Amino acid sequence: MKITKVEAIVCVVSKEGSLPISQSNTSISCLLEVEPSESAYEIRLVDTSEMDKKVSVDDRLEPDATFTDKHENGIDEAIEGYDIAMVSLSAGDTETLDDKRMNNLEMVLNLLQGKLRATKGEIKIEYVYLGVTDECCYDLRKDLLYTNKSMCEKGIDFLMKRVDDVSDIWVQIEQPKRKLPQMLSIKLTDEKNLTQGRLVLVDLLYPTFSLLLSPSNKKEALESSCVHLYDTVRIISSSAPASFTEEIPYFLTKELGPYISGAKKMILSTYFQDRIDDERILAKTKVCFDFIDSLRGTRVVMLKNRLDTDSKDKRKRESERNIQILQIRCKSLKEQLKKEKSSRENLKKQIEIDEKIIEELTTNLKQAREQKEDQEYLLEYIKSSHEEQVQKKDTEFQELFLKNDKERLLIRQIQRTAEVVKQFKEQNQ
Repeated sequence: MKITKVEAIVCVVSKEGSLPISQSNTSISCLLEVEPSESAYEIRLVDTSEMDKKVSVDDRLEPDATFTDKHENGIDEAIEGYDIAMVSLSAGDTETLDDKRMNNLEMVLNLLQGKLRATKGEIKIEYVYLGVTDECCYDLRKDLLYTNKSMCEKGIDFLMKRVDDVSDIWVQIEQPKRKLPQMLSIKLTDEKNLTQGRLVLVDLLYPTFSLLLSPSNKKEALESSCVHLYDTVRIISSSAPASFTEEIPYFLTKELGPYISGAKKMILSTYFQDRIDDERILAKTKVCFDFIDSLRGTRVVMLKNRLDTDSKDKRKRESERNIQILQIRCKSLKEQLKKEKSSRENLKKQIEIDEKIIEELTTNLKQAREQKEDQEYLLEYIKSSHEEQVQKKDTEFQELFLKNDKERLLIRQIQRTAEVVKQFKEQNQ
């Protein structure tokens, strides 16, 4: 058991290009200052139009720094087997604060990576990376969508992916597919010491905690969920008697519920700009102050997550049994593979025989075609020769017929001449 509290860290980033208050043309112009106090630090909103607003925090993240000792302690506790949530929220200009939050996240993961590498692979790493909205959750690793209701019923562990190194996780985060409020849950299992810690990194981006400040009704917005989380925090922190029943499944509240109620530890990192010239940003900043004030200092009594040795032995027996089943299956598959190889060899031989037969048939067919061509040529030659002979005979016959006709004509002429001579002789006698 470990007794601690919810800790709040503030980072104030200078807004580039801002003018001094005396030269500002805007109706709203406030400064945000961080000063040491008895508790640690005090954030003070210097508002010219009303009384100053202030809230206490436990530590300050300097603009040129990327993490604090409290971040490092939280990482150590997660490795030891505790559940730690690091929740980030911002109020201000996105261009000013986005890079700072991303740098802080990268450094936290680098710090975790260095500590895990020092364990020489004794800790198993699993993670799930989600984009969170009022309606659904996006598995940003697989680009799949799940309703918040189903996520509340199933939890997030079924989406966990095992990796060998934290750098494999950063690859997914470095180039986000969607600009959504994000939840990165990293489960750290130490089977040697039988512990299982969890480091949950949540970036709420620029929460309003009030539907009046941002009634956008966007499909990928996280508005009513933040309002519900804020209301839950106020109810928990209030000393007045209250009854609370959650009728609508809010995934964000379900996942952060143990952390805001003191069962698990939360480190709240807040990012503001040092100069506020916009009325809407001022309103959001004040609501964030209220959220910090309601949550900070909440007593935390957390227990180290121990692995169930009986369950471990049971899993071991199940694994051994599964290994035996797999070995039997593997043996069966090897025998089947051997038969398949033998059958394949026989088939290969049969194919070779068939190929030879086909080759012989192809050769015979080629020869038959050549013989057929020769026969056709011979037949054509004979036919042509026969036609020539017939034509020649016809010509000879015609010539002979003509010759006979001439002879007959000559005979007739001779006969006629003889008759004329005969008649002439008779007349002369």
